[in-house]
Amino acid sequence: MNRVKWAEIAAVLLVGLNMMLLGLPGALFMEPVAGLFASFGRKLPADSSWPVAIYVSMLMPIGFLLAVMRAAKLRPQASTAELILWGLLGLAIAGFVFSFLLVGI
Repeated sequence: MNRVKWAEIAAVLLVGLNMMLLGLPGALFMEPVAGLFASFGRKLPADSSWPVAIYVSMLMPIGFLLAVMRAAKLRPQASTAELILWGLLGLAIAGFVFSFLLVGI
């Protein structure tokens, strides 16, 4: 359970890091999704791209936290490195999911 507490602290630190990077991590996930939607005729207005990237950046650590908590529950013998890798996978999946939700709305 101690590892999950560290995952919560890491998620808070990720939010802080994303704030210092001004939404760049969210832009990495949002730009391909926005390009996909633009090919179907749904273009994101230019003045809303950066706020959407910031929102995606702020929401991505939720995926990290959920993935680490789920992996720790399903595999209690998992090492900390394994949990971190699962958390990063959850971070990437959350980035794409929130990008699809925010760009598609």
